[in-house]
Amino acid sequence: MKKILIKLTALFIVLTSLFAAGCDSPGHTDTSASSARGETTAQSTTKYPPATLPSQSTQQSTSQSTSPSSPDLGTISKEDITDEKMNELITQKYLSVHENSRPGYKLDELKNIVIHYVANPNTSALQNWKYFENKNNVSAHFIIDLDGFILQCMPLDEVAWAIGTQEGNYTTISIECCHPDSTGKFTDATYESLVKLVSWLCQKYDLTADQVKRHYDYPRTNSSGTVWHKSCPRYFVDHPEKWEQFKNDLLIQ
Repeated sequence: MKKILIKLTALFIVLTSLFAAGCDSPGHTDTSASSARGETTAQSTTKYPPATLPSQSTQQSTSQSTSPSSPDLGTISKEDITDEKMNELITQKYLSVHENSRPGYKLDELKNIVIHYVANPNTSALQNWKYFENKNNVSAHFIIDLDGFILQCMPLDEVAWAIGTQEGNYTTISIECCHPDSTGKFTDATYESLVKLVSWLCQKYDLTADQVKRHYDYPRTNSSGTVWHKSCPRYFVDHPEKWEQFKNDLLIQ
């Protein structure tokens, strides 16, 4: 009996330390694990290899993204975010319906569009889709690739395990963005597609730029009561002025 108590005590100490550190275990901010689960792929160390070498245009965009300036979006217009144009840009590849990936629950209402980064440098949209499909308690509605390719993972009226709180998961559409390095800065192609996608969604659902949020903007509380914010998407968290510029780049009336 004494040995069993010692083992249980040790296990309790380990679990307590993990939660106190703000580990991304699903549901630790809410009383309902199923309603509060979900982050971005940043919450776990994945095992898949880096993305295949991008096309020449993507390599050029990646090189350009190292510049402190943002992409020149002067050529984007309202004509680029019509339903027809966006349907050409978006490929639907829905996740299997499963409690730990795409639960199939309906949104309570749509309040915000939330931007994330995958936190796995130089991985592709498809690789991150496969991570979601493997039922890792995480998902999103869209993933934007390094070359601007957009993958839609589920219908827009369904819940994704993306935010980590019930309120966040049930009232948002989440967009994951791939990135070439650990800074989290998007390629020009990814950035441009993100501007188009968010502009289109805001137009479609009559949302304002103020209703476009970073994952960072949803505070979390760990088991010890400490409030913390996830550094996601990292580049926009580290450079808030770039986040404001992104919102100004949106084509919203």
